Amino acid sequence: MTVRLSYENGTIRVDADGSLPPLPGVEADPRSETSRAPGHRYAAIRRALAVAGVSVDDRVPAWTTGDASSADGDAPSHSRPPTTSASTKLTRSRRGATPTTGASSNFRPAPARL
Repeated sequence: MTVRLSYENGTIRVDADGSLPPLPGVEADPRSETSRAPGHRYAAIRRALAVAGVSVDDRVPAWTTGDASSADGDAPSHSRPPTTSASTKLTRSRRGATPTTGASSNFRPAPARL
């Protein structure tokens, strides 16, 4: 038996030419006549297929899988670029831009230009 894995809009599509072994998070999808699982289950599905000795035709792009050796073995870890805190604001005035955080009581105007 061969199982084909593909990626579609955050979902792992699982298509087999026979009956599937038990796979974590995989449910039948009558719309496409295949099975599907949330994308974060990819590593666990690959591991379960390897343990079952099933041949896999993996068509999931590498950029969607991240690091399959995550600590919990379920969700791949993704590194994200640093972001600005949602509570950080940039106050603009004639004197320039000054970052402030939190409530307006934390407002500190930019130094005056001479």
